[in-house]
Amino acid sequence: MRPDRMPSEEPPSLPDSSLSGRENGRERESRERDFERAQQQQQHLAALRERVQQTATEMRQLRRVAQVNAQSSREIIRTAGDQILKLIAERLGRRAESVIPSRASDARKEDHSRQLSSLLQDLTSFERNVEEVRSSVLNSNRKLRMSEVERLTMSLTEIGKAAANLKNENCGGFSVWHRANRHQLHSIHQ
Repeated sequence: MRPDRMPSEEPPSLPDSSLSGRENGRERESRERDFERAQQQQQHLAALRERVQQTATEMRQLRRVAQVNAQSSREIIRTAGDQILKLIAERLGRRAESVIPSRASDARKEDHSRQLSSLLQDLTSFERNVEEVRSSVLNSNRKLRMSEVERLTMSLTEIGKAAANLKNENCGGFSVWHRANRHQLHSIHQ
């Protein structure tokens, strides 16, 4: 017998089985709550990811709309400039045709404007397609097909060629028109 123990003391009792059952139940409830919170957080993150993607898409669309609006405003300014040139010609007593650019240059400007608008629409469509493929791959954990890559590559190549052609036409045609108008304005003021 141990000296610190008195013969009248009882040995420590084992934990009550109902007590351990309650503790296990609490642990299980705690794990279930943690699991539910984790699921809610994942759902919240997925919703946030989707909102970020939507916002990015909206920003791209707004950028495209701003570019189209800028093009439209340039056309409005060009029209106003033509009207100003007409008024100047009338005030100076010259024929309006001598001051105002020819219809051929107007047609060239309008064609350039249509091509630019078409290019912007193609680029917007391309971005939308890339975003759809990207989100499809990310959301469904599927692999990107080679045919999709080839289709997107061909589309981007066509857009690049159209942009290069537009730039070359712009450098050759529009600057000539601009120089001719500047020369006409200088001749009017002299």
